[in-house]
Amino acid sequence: MSGLKRKKVTIVDVAKQAGVSKTTVSRYLNGRYEYMSEQSRARIAAVIEELGYRRSSLARSLKSRYRYVLGVVVADITDPYCARLLRGIAERCAQAGYRILFGDSAGDKSRELDYIQDMLDQSVDGILLDPLDRKTGLFWELDDSETELMVMERTDSVESIAEMGRLYVDELLLCLGKNGKSAND
Repeated sequence: MSGLKRKKVTIVDVAKQAGVSKTTVSRYLNGRYEYMSEQSRARIAAVIEELGYRRSSLARSLKSRYRYVLGVVVADITDPYCARLLRGIAERCAQAGYRILFGDSAGDKSRELDYIQDMLDQSVDGILLDPLDRKTGLFWELDDSETELMVMERTDSVESIAEMGRLYVDELLLCLGKNGKSAND
């Protein structure tokens, strides 16, 4: 069985193999090519492909204020509405370079609060919530948090549920100061 386990390729490995500095590789990865020859760019691209280098989301999050993770808590994953909503959310998050930390409260208010607290503890960039109770004091408690919380309203139109999920992600990313296009912004 081949599996996916292999040695983690670092930016230092790419720099050594390409014969350039770590800073040059970093500039390449961030699209800053102004002080880089076409030859260096091509060499770095080839080495990245050859070694199978993948950017570390943890390293990227340490250098920015974003982790590129959104929390999503739904009232009941067995509800077809929630499944459609999550499809739209997942599609837009993938397009924008975000991962999802997911919680299913399964109709339990304390479980919903536990998921939200866990997501806050893990410093997600924002939380999308399909709440069990829209009249809860939970939202007021979260006012002191630096994490954006967006409460998702339900729609009756089955065709638009996934689109609503995509739009909620876009709106949350706008609130975070991101344009919703890419985690490289």
